[in-house]
Amino acid sequence: MKKNSPTAFLRIICSGVLMLVSMCVFAQKSPGGVSSGMKLWLRADGGQGSVSTTAAGYVSSWIDQSGSITVTANQATSVGVASSDIILNTTGLNYNPVLTFSGASTKELQGVGNFSFSVSNTIIGVARNAITGVEFGAVFASTQGGFPAGPGLNVGCPPSNSYSLDGNGCPGSSTSKTSFPSIVTGMYTSNSSTSGSLIYLNGVQFNNATSCVIVGTSVTSFEIGGRTLGGSNTRIFQGDLAEVIYYNRGISSGELIRTQSYLAIKYGIHLDPTAMPNYLASDGTTIVWGALSNTSYTNTVMGIGRDDNSGLNQKQTTSATGADILTFGIGSITTSNASNTGNFGTDKSFLMVGNNGALTGSITTSDLPLNPGTATPMRMRLARVWQPQNTGGVSSTVLRFNLAGAFSSTVPYATTDLCLLIDRGNTGGFTSSISGTGVYQTATQIGGSTSTVYQFSGITLNSGDRFTIGLVKK
Repeated sequence: MKKNSPTAFLRIICSGVLMLVSMCVFAQKSPGGVSSGMKLWLRADGGQGSVSTTAAGYVSSWIDQSGSITVTANQATSVGVASSDIILNTTGLNYNPVLTFSGASTKELQGVGNFSFSVSNTIIGVARNAITGVEFGAVFASTQGGFPAGPGLNVGCPPSNSYSLDGNGCPGSSTSKTSFPSIVTGMYTSNSSTSGSLIYLNGVQFNNATSCVIVGTSVTSFEIGGRTLGGSNTRIFQGDLAEVIYYNRGISSGELIRTQSYLAIKYGIHLDPTAMPNYLASDGTTIVWGALSNTSYTNTVMGIGRDDNSGLNQKQTTSATGADILTFGIGSITTSNASNTGNFGTDKSFLMVGNNGALTGSITTSDLPLNPGTATPMRMRLARVWQPQNTGGVSSTVLRFNLAGAFSSTVPYATTDLCLLIDRGNTGGFTSSISGTGVYQTATQIGGSTSTVYQFSGITLNSGDRFTIGLVKK
């Protein structure tokens, strides 16, 4: 038997190492599939080891998922002993985990990385701001190891309840006020000044920066949930953080749409339909929600979906702002996204839904099914109508409606009083909807006999369908 030479043996070893490296690179996930220049990716749902906690759920460290911070000691780590001032809430936002910060003095996370940039950069945060005092805090802050400030994303500086880009002595561009869960994206266009900086709130751009100095070179220290550089230990964020992302370059408009789409679907946050009408998958070409094809149904857009390049596997959703009575999921709806055992058949499968903007308490007695197959005729239906867009053949979904106040009543209905009405193929009305394909008298009551929450299971919605809830006559 011929023996391999030492050189041949080394070639085999090197080939194996290169294959493993290639596999790791191929498997690398990133927000919206945007990986170039990513220097930080903190996600509360990043899997085992992404957030280190004590047995009580107190956060000791938040581990970078970008692969840029490899030294354990450099990860975002609690200042002082882990305490109840920073906790992991496993179902804090749209059935996904968040880190909740109390706002107590010094109670933040600090770490070491590389946040220098030459021309422009991008900072993205998913946050719910609960700061009520005159002091401000930060989603992300950075320095050269002390004062002055590097790039950062502040909260409440000024005005209160707004987000702004950090600067020394004054902020860069700032958003309008909000206390709702939001996707905030900031871009510096200079590595020495806040002038020309941009900030986006759920897709809406603000360009109102003053000119103040920042440092964009040798920026190594960073803070999550605080901006204490210069000894300001009370500048601590209060509220929830789900994800924090940093790129050392300004991402393109197409990449912006992809990152915002990923985060909006995951966290049930609604992008502004004028500023960002289309939702894109990570390949940059698959439109999973299009405003043009869903004209008049662009209100409170939300969805479920699987996108492997993004690490997205959102199985159930609701409105993070409470703007809709609809919750839906694949297979079932459980206490958390992680516990939902439903599966999407293929990568890049999505079910998105928007509504016509009608008030949930408004009803109509017209445009009702003429032959619903029910024991008594239809009496009325909700004026609010939803329209789905299905990519990848998502099926067997669960639709759940909270009907408190709907049909002018706050008391529960018998399940046989309610019907899910579907206008298959968008004929323009529900009059031709029939039992089995467009009328489903299969509601179940969720939460006991006094509950006003009802669920329809095993429903397949196709692009172009429209659906609502109807009530039969007694």
